[in-house]
Amino acid sequence: MDYNDQVAIITGGTGSIGREIVTSLVGRGARVVFCYRQRDDVAQELIDTIGDERRLLAIRADVRDAAAMNGLVETTLRRWERLDMLITAHSAVSNAPIAEMTLEQWNEVLEVMLRGMTRACRAALRPMQKARYGRIVAVTGYQPLAGALTQANYAAALGGVIGFSKALAREVAAWGITVNTVAPGLISRPQMASFDPSYIPWATNIVPLKRLGTPAEIVPAVLMLAHHDAGYITGQTIEVDGGWRMV
Repeated sequence: MDYNDQVAIITGGTGSIGREIVTSLVGRGARVVFCYRQRDDVAQELIDTIGDERRLLAIRADVRDAAAMNGLVETTLRRWERLDMLITAHSAVSNAPIAEMTLEQWNEVLEVMLRGMTRACRAALRPMQKARYGRIVAVTGYQPLAGALTQANYAAALGGVIGFSKALAREVAAWGITVNTVAPGLISRPQMASFDPSYIPWATNIVPLKRLGTPAEIVPAVLMLAHHDAGYITGQTIEVDGGWRMV
């Protein structure tokens, strides 16, 4: 599956899943612009690791800022004159039990996860509609599908992303644009260092494959939905969870 000379924007490109998506797309011939909010060192490390600056551009841009998202798209168009794919992989977590969660924690996660995704999509739609082609893929999570302790804000935000994606898929279908989501299950990521030590044995026991997933294992579903050949798949959520949600 190749993406020769297609152009992708990836939000959250310095995250564990975002990095894998960036690396995979560049390796398959795509030209990629990824944005990130703070981690200049990680962004530079990713550029150095891939080692192909002709096909890769990093931009520090915050999904909470509509002007930054518009600028991200404008920079992409100036450099490569097209935009084929938007993949949103940014994340923000602020956990607490519902009774203890502050309004600031609630708003912060919704601002990044839900409103950030909508800002990125609004910025990307104009060139995609003009080209009458586009692939939009949002990386979400299991939280809105199964619930998650201390993550009501995250579950609500990602549930909103799934609903928004379905609505947007209907609105833009006439332009040949598809919109889908990928919902990772229990994935081994640095954030897990802060979890209760009993969480990992519990998690691996309830997953039929008896292990956590890796960030790289989310990529195939994303790449499939972002490919030109996936033109008849839209408004869908693909769960990549080791079979967890089938039990």
